[in-house]
Amino acid sequence: MVVNVAAGVSVDSPPLMSPTSLHSKVLSSRTIWIQWTDPSRGADQTDHDSRYYNVHYQAIQPLGKALSAVARDQHVILYNLSPATRYEFKVRTVKGTQTSHYSATITNITFETGSLMRICYYYYYHYYYYYYYYYYYYY
Repeated sequence: MVVNVAAGVSVDSPPLMSPTSLHSKVLSSRTIWIQWTDPSRGADQTDHDSRYYNVHYQAIQPLGKALSAVARDQHVILYNLSPATRYEFKVRTVKGTQTSHYSATITNITFETGSLMRICYYYYYHYYYYYYYYYYYYY
């Protein structure tokens, strides 16, 4: 086995596996959380080596430029996104000079500006109404 000392990996190393189980959660009109699993880390997902992840994303409705972020953990929060916009996301693993193929691509849409306040008001209003209904008819 030949070792590339500068990169810290052997030349005969098996290829890196692509991240799997990629999913996203919209946090606000301008923020999305992305999380994935690294199948080469095993069940506990706790290797402590020099690997990191390239997260590539792009607005697709309306079309925007491709952007990327670097993450050391298996999740990232992407900020400064455009409201009410559909984005696509994909991730690859990088370790030394090796890179995996990209994960499957997923999409999600950021909230419209102010929609989070409407949702909170809606749930507050209905919670108050049901509480009042329960209190009035059952006590």
